[in-house]
Amino acid sequence: MRVKRDTPGWLSQSAYAAVVLTAAVVAFTMFIRPVRGIHTGLNQDGRTKFMDMVNGTAYRPFVYRTLLPTTVRIISRVTPDSVKRAATTFVEGHRSLRKNFQYLYWETSAAYEYGVASILFIACFAGFAHTATQLTLRLTPIPSTLGTRMLLATTSLLCLAPFFRFTCFPYDPPQLFLFALAMYLLLEVRLVPFVVTFVLCCINKETAVLLIPLFAIVGGQQRVPAKTYWGILAGLSVGFVVIKTTISWIFRSNPGSFVEVQVAHNFEWLTRGWDFAELAGFFVIVFLLSYHWRDKAPFLKWALLCTLPALMLPSPIWGFVNEWRIYYEVYPIGFALIADSVWRLNNLRPAVAAS
Repeated sequence: MRVKRDTPGWLSQSAYAAVVLTAAVVAFTMFIRPVRGIHTGLNQDGRTKFMDMVNGTAYRPFVYRTLLPTTVRIISRVTPDSVKRAATTFVEGHRSLRKNFQYLYWETSAAYEYGVASILFIACFAGFAHTATQLTLRLTPIPSTLGTRMLLATTSLLCLAPFFRFTCFPYDPPQLFLFALAMYLLLEVRLVPFVVTFVLCCINKETAVLLIPLFAIVGGQQRVPAKTYWGILAGLSVGFVVIKTTISWIFRSNPGSFVEVQVAHNFEWLTRGWDFAELAGFFVIVFLLSYHWRDKAPFLKWALLCTLPALMLPSPIWGFVNEWRIYYEVYPIGFALIADSVWRLNNLRPAVAAS
């Protein structure tokens, strides 16, 4: 039986929003902050310099993920030059800000563009935290109290730290948010917003294609009218092909290639041997994902099966196997599954003590 969920008042909503925003700022700080030997930050990869992404001159395939960079470029173009110059002057005129820009490898001449992107990044992290929380509460027996909402939202962002290893890209926060939002809208059978979110997700990254099989399975189970179901399924498929073909054609002259091959790195990592901490962490995650599997929400099971294998199978060739950021699409699903397991294990303690 599900615990009755409380209806938050304006005070609890304000407190919740404040916690989510604070956690989003912390996640944003972790995302952009370079850490020697672990994380390069946002602007140290010569192929994906931030302003090159914004101007559409970065290397392929990275430049294909153009939603946030193009948004920043459009906002910048409609902004008066005097405002952009004022932003640069403001940063260069303050010693601490200037040092922070140097530390982050950000150009002060693009202070306005970095400011706009930072606001969008924080909004994406905050949106993801709220969406992941709602998705988790909707699909698990965890009661929706103010405390649990705050805890879930904060944890969903702080646990992103391992995903920021190696490097990060401007399209990462939008993908994290949009993919989770699309799944939540599909769960709620809000089909028009789902399709709109899918389109944005396609512009952001090609892994939006994973939403198509998920809709094919879940949509068929939600008693969506047959005509609507097949129309949306066809529209998603055609829309994905058209969007990705158009983006590929626009950036066809950029340097780089359609995909990147990372076989050498993955072979070295897979054959060097794992240490105990890595093995222990792997088995703990597998256990928490699968604990009480029969009792997990069917939506979470299907979502995991539609995303994780599709991302894992090509990763030895086209990605870093040990780079968690390639699994952003799986993260909100795994977070809900693990939160469900932790809640069940926590409730198991009183029962064991009583027996």
